[in-house]
Amino acid sequence: MTALHWIATGSDDGPTVLLSNPLGASLAVWRDLAAGLEPGFRVIRYDSRGHGRSPVGDAPIDIDSLADDAADVLDAAGAEHAHIVGLSLGGMVGMSLAARAPSRVRSLTLMCTAAFFPDKAVWSERAGTARAGRMADLADGSLARWFTGKWAQEHPAEMMAAREMFLSTSAEGYARTAAAVGALDLRDSLARIECPALVIAGGSDPSTPPAFLREITAGIERSRFRELEGAHWLPVESAEAVAAAVLPFLRGVDQRVTDGVLPQHVRHSDNL
Repeated sequence: MTALHWIATGSDDGPTVLLSNPLGASLAVWRDLAAGLEPGFRVIRYDSRGHGRSPVGDAPIDIDSLADDAADVLDAAGAEHAHIVGLSLGGMVGMSLAARAPSRVRSLTLMCTAAFFPDKAVWSERAGTARAGRMADLADGSLARWFTGKWAQEHPAEMMAAREMFLSTSAEGYARTAAAVGALDLRDSLARIECPALVIAGGSDPSTPPAFLREITAGIERSRFRELEGAHWLPVESAEAVAAAVLPFLRGVDQRVTDGVLPQHVRHSDNL
């Protein structure tokens, strides 16, 4: 087991929320959403293997092993279960954990993610680029997909911070994780997810377009779909809209569980 860097903030006696990062990012990507959650929730953020302050380790990396890492973080934090909020790679981790260990996941919030990528070659190419020492090239291409052009022009400091975050990622950690994403196929696992799920797409996201998120919504029985303005890194570009969608969903799940009433199954709904 690789010891991962994690932090817990917010309300010690509130429900636990685990925030799971995208590829090429540290836990800093959740700054805005964490601040919105902290008054009512215990918020746990962590760095995936080879990202931020977490080592790559020697063990092979695939989506299931990354889901095991998330469960290990919950164990280390003394949390029996949590609401899982995942962006891109983090959403894949959340889906895997919910399908394999449903008792650990109170709800899923899946942002700009996928259950399957038909183009496998692109992930092999990105892994090879990282191992060739060309992380800066990957950063430039990634940032062009992660944010809309208008937002990027208006927020140069945030763009610089995102680039520096990407470049702080271990090249080998990025490469192994990119290969894991390329091998991903969670489509058959979606039917095993029992918890309520909020599935959020970015209307201008070229990496995981809304059709990918609608496929996930169709596969998870107790799910609801929401499309927000913005590209791939919605919690950064569209922080207020994300908070306005996520907080009522989490509070609703907790209230219904407290009352002994399971959330209603809502499929393909734009209304929360």
